[in-house]
Amino acid sequence: MKPLFIVNPRSGGGRTAAQLEALLGVARSALGAIDVAHTERPRHAVEIARDAALEGRETIVAVGGDGSIHEVAN
Repeated sequence: MKPLFIVNPRSGGGRTAAQLEALLGVARSALGAIDVAHTERPRHAVEIARDAALEGRETIVAVGGDGSIHEVAN
């Protein structure tokens, strides 16, 4: 199963969104195909990460700030 990148495009004052394609390009070069999910509201990363884990995903990457990482880890 492909790694899942959970992205908060609003993190870093919007810098994450501005640099996202470059970041994902590097990730694809290193990992091959990946899936990407964007958060849309507070605590959305928790839901995405939980669903991904229940689907059997082995690799989930949080892309954002401290809050995004906290939500995905929990």
